[in-house]
Amino acid sequence: MSLDVLMVYNVHVMWTRLSFSDISSYELLIQQQIDVILDRFKEVDIGDKVTIKSKLRESAYLDDINISTIGYSEN
Repeated sequence: MSLDVLMVYNVHVMWTRLSFSDISSYELLIQQQIDVILDRFKEVDIGDKVTIKSKLRESAYLDDINISTIGYSEN
């Protein structure tokens, strides 16, 4: 079994090509999307509310391994 070797300088070359200078701070704002989500949440049935909440929880707690236990205590 042969392993392909990836040289560090190859990775570095790829990363030096990335540029975030074209992104304005306005484009990074998320309030408009949050407002749309809130409006939709108010309009949908309970099943869709559970789905939206689940998706938001996944996004909010990306670093947690088991997000199903967030906010719940075993008391």
